[in-house]
Amino acid sequence: MTNLFSSIGPNPPINFTTPGAAGSVDIVVTETNVYQTMNGFGGSLTDSSALTLSQLKAKNSNNYWAVLTYLFDVTDGANAAGFSYVRVPIGASDFSAKDPTYLLKAVQGFQAKGIPIFAISVQNEPENSNPTYPTCTWTPAQEGQVGAALRTLLNNNGLSSVKLIGYEVTRAVPPFRTSIKAPVAQLE
Repeated sequence: MTNLFSSIGPNPPINFTTPGAAGSVDIVVTETNVYQTMNGFGGSLTDSSALTLSQLKAKNSNNYWAVLTYLFDVTDGANAAGFSYVRVPIGASDFSAKDPTYLLKAVQGFQAKGIPIFAISVQNEPENSNPTYPTCTWTPAQEGQVGAALRTLLNNNGLSSVKLIGYEVTRAVPPFRTSIKAPVAQLE
C-alpha cells in the first residue's frame, strides 16, 4: 500500500507490550471474554476524501481499486482494514429542526442506489459551535424533536430497520446524553 500514496509513508508499529515513560499500562486482549458485540468497523468518507477517491479512479483505476480492496477486504489475514461501515456526512449542519424530511430523502436516495443504511445520526456533535467549519448547536430538546419526527418518517416509509443515533460526539457530556436518551429510545 505504501506505493499508492507518495506523501504518506508507513508508520512504525505500536508496541503494546512495553510501558512508556508516562506510566506502566499493559493492554491485554483475552479473546474468550466477550463484553460487547461489534457490528463492524469503519471510517468517515468526507467530501474531500470522496473527491480524492474520484480523482484517483479517473487517473489510476488500478490504484483506486487497490485502495478500496485495502479498506474493505474482510478476508482474515488479508493485510487490510476490513471496514464494513462507512460514515458519510449528509450536507452541512444547516437544515432546520422543523424539516427532518431532508434526512429521510438522504436515506431513501442511498437505498435507491442499492446502498443499505444501518443507521443515521440526527446531528453530528450537537453541542459544538466552531466558526471555522459548518457546525450547529442544538439542545437535547431540539435533537429529540428531530429524532422523533425522523423516526416517524422512517417508520412510515418502510425504513423502520434504520437505527437513529442521537448525541453523536467524540467526548462525553452526560447531561446532554441523558436528556436525549429517553425520547429517542422510546421510538426505536
